[in-house]
Amino acid sequence: MNSLRADSAVTWARLLLLAACLGGFSSASAQDLSVEKDFILIGEEAVGLMPPVLAAEPTVGQMMWSGDGRYLLVQRMDLQITPKLIHAALSDDKPALEEPPAAVLDIWDSATGQRRELWKAGAGSGIERVGWLHGSDVAYALVRRVVPARPGVQDGAGIQYSLMHIDASSGRTRLIADIPLPGPGVLEFSPGAPVAILGGPFEPGSRPFFHIQGAQPVLGPAVMLPEGVNWFDVSWSADGKLPYITALTPGSAGEKPVRKVFAVDTAKAELTELAEAPSIPPRAGTEAALKVSGDEAPLGGGYAKAGLRARMLLLHPAKPPEDTRAPAWALVTTDGSDAVMAPTGDAVAYISQGAAFVRRLARIPKQKFLEARQAAERAEVLSRGRQAGLALLMYASDWDDTLPSSGQDLRELLKPYTRNEDVLKDFVYTLEGGSLKDVQEPAETMMGYIPTPPSGYAVVYVDGHVMWSKSLPEK
Repeated sequence: MNSLRADSAVTWARLLLLAACLGGFSSASAQDLSVEKDFILIGEEAVGLMPPVLAAEPTVGQMMWSGDGRYLLVQRMDLQITPKLIHAALSDDKPALEEPPAAVLDIWDSATGQRRELWKAGAGSGIERVGWLHGSDVAYALVRRVVPARPGVQDGAGIQYSLMHIDASSGRTRLIADIPLPGPGVLEFSPGAPVAILGGPFEPGSRPFFHIQGAQPVLGPAVMLPEGVNWFDVSWSADGKLPYITALTPGSAGEKPVRKVFAVDTAKAELTELAEAPSIPPRAGTEAALKVSGDEAPLGGGYAKAGLRARMLLLHPAKPPEDTRAPAWALVTTDGSDAVMAPTGDAVAYISQGAAFVRRLARIPKQKFLEARQAAERAEVLSRGRQAGLALLMYASDWDDTLPSSGQDLRELLKPYTRNEDVLKDFVYTLEGGSLKDVQEPAETMMGYIPTPPSGYAVVYVDGHVMWSKSLPEK
């Protein structure tokens, strides 16, 4: 299980939340966590986004999780954006790139946190189709390769389509067969069984066929289609296990194409023609408890005039929480796109600045989270109270031991003595002013407090110490 579920959730959460609150962290850094931005409540759990990790370098085009959520397969282009490249793109003569971008397949392993390059195409080559076999660690890719010209052949270099077998557990890729296709073919994956259908389009005059691919690194059995078929499509039964082939044969002059539908026995590699197309109800899937949605917001300050906007990705419950006070969302990133939740619901992958990142999800009991959050909030308020008291004493030291009067603007007076004006947020000053020398019992005389309803108050005393109290003292 990839999600973090520790028996010592109380200790873990207290340390995590206390560090987050006292450090004033935000989601901008890869090592930062924020209670307000990175945690949401769902049911009886608190779900937190862990710091992002790099899963693949730019420029990412497509990402897909394996069925068990362990592996993230990433398709990208190895294109290095450099000043030289920018100048070349903007120049009039448009010089050719020294190294054309290459198609790359990477994989990221959530169990180890490691990423590796599986395959890199040569010049002019690429990936047409890629996907996972259902319920397995095996994926297939339909690869387009440039075939060098052979001696004595006038046509020169050509395009060859090949089937690549990808074993995620070993990190091994194999080009297992060249497929005689005149163009990008069909590679469809079953949503309910470890089966894929590979085939079409077809060379004019050739017998149409398709292959049934299983998990073994060999070209699967070929199934021949009726003569004359020039196009076919694949659909799946309601349980996702039985493939249907819809094949079209061109009609005679002026007539519509002939449409036939076949059921495929993947075990026997046989076709059975159906009298009519099957009625396939929508597949009943399990609704995910968490979802990721995109949102845009204009940037403030000087960026607003330029029309710049932040592209936020937000993690939120699929259903609105019953407790309206619970955090409604957690911030995945302020600059991202194409988020994909792991099928196990314990990680989210997304693209930012062209690279792929993953943020894992940590889960702790709701009550323990609330207790830890309250303790962290209390520690943060006590810290602010201590800083407010110190600022007042420093001010008094500079003014002949005289404290500010109750009518003065504390924020303005104490600016030189505080690093952050938020130190005085919600601070209530209770003294009338006067000399510190006139305070008879400084350790028992309240100078001010910060309320944190409904839990209590951070009470600041004249000698500078701070105490937590459920109610305000009498003096």
